Amino acid sequence: MNNSDLLRDAVLGGLGIALLAEWLVREDVATGRLQRLFADYTVNPFDNGVYIYAAYLPNRRHSRKVQAFLGFLEERVGYRLTSPIGGVEGRGEQVDG
Repeated sequence: MNNSDLLRDAVLGGLGIALLAEWLVREDVATGRLQRLFADYTVNPFDNGVYIYAAYLPNRRHSRKVQAFLGFLEERVGYRLTSPIGGVEGRGEQVDG
């Protein structure tokens, strides 16, 4: 468990408010367990140089396991990963919907 998970659990337990990643609370907001505050306030992690990288051996690029994990990341964070550079997936473009 990381700090984001702990913060999410605390907010779900009614212990306050927190700034959390949209992908982490998307289902909670959709089901009404959480409510978005300050709807006009948006944080873009890419503006602050925060990226997600998936590192793997170059010869494993087409592995089913690697492809499944990359697909999971794209779905979970809502961003399509860019083409690999030296076997590393990085910052991508937002996936609609």
